[in-house]
Amino acid sequence: MPHIFLVAYALSGGLTGLRAQRPVPGCPQLPAAPKLSALANDNRSRAGTVRSGVLNVRLETRAVASRPDGPPGCALSVAAFGEEGKATQIPGPLIRVLSGTTVNVSVRNTLATALWVRGLQDRGPGVLDSTEIAAGASHNFRFVATVPGAW
Repeated sequence: MPHIFLVAYALSGGLTGLRAQRPVPGCPQLPAAPKLSALANDNRSRAGTVRSGVLNVRLETRAVASRPDGPPGCALSVAAFGEEGKATQIPGPLIRVLSGTTVNVSVRNTLATALWVRGLQDRGPGVLDSTEIAAGASHNFRFVATVPGAW
């Protein structure tokens, strides 16, 4: 039986289905509250597409409002990841592949500040590395998922 390699991100992003944020009575108002809200992700659907043994995922970062207590709750301003062209979700896209699959992830930073990404690599022996992505820049991560488990 093939081993499964999972990478779940507590990050988010996307376009479709985003909702405008509205003030909630009793909630502190953020000075520059995001106009887009993130949707809840149940992590049942895998991000990206697999072709010829390669998973391709295109992620974006966005400033969004998160409502951990549901739609009537207070909004928190967060930076989140999601697939390009899809609704922003928290937690963000689930990267799920069979061991031995090549994972190719493109990350585009749409935020006004630099972003540090950690963990888009195989989980073999060694140190997890992090990469800075400047505001408005993109970075491609490519690795072969060899160590099974949830990360």
